[in-house]
Amino acid sequence: MAATAALLGFPLPMAPLSWSESVPSAARLAPREWLIRGGSAAAISARLEGVDHLCVEVGPGRRVWRLAGAGVRDLLSSGCAIDLHPAAFPVGRCVRTRLAGVEAVISRLDETGFELIVESSVADYVGAWLRDAAAGFDR
Repeated sequence: MAATAALLGFPLPMAPLSWSESVPSAARLAPREWLIRGGSAAAISARLEGVDHLCVEVGPGRRVWRLAGAGVRDLLSSGCAIDLHPAAFPVGRCVRTRLAGVEAVISRLDETGFELIVESSVADYVGAWLRDAAAGFDR
């Protein structure tokens, strides 16, 4: 994997369910699966010529939110079964899970910040869910 990262020119996170905020950024979602953001599939595939790989362009197919604040962890926890407490889900951790019933990738950016990635086809629904769920925390 170190040789593959060298070919790519940016670090790949090696620990399971971790991410790196390099440019491009990469999240390790499974033993042989990374979600790489910020690079084109063609450019990445060209760098990996001769190495077995599958690279799929999903750029416009995903919506990304960066959420921060004191109540964000509780907000996200209300819609998924993952324990997002800092002891269980520290900075640098990521996971593919279901949030509000749809597949999502959640990454812990810092003490109060998270990144949320969903498919564009459900982004309006997730946005509405986030607004509605956040309104419940204002009370």
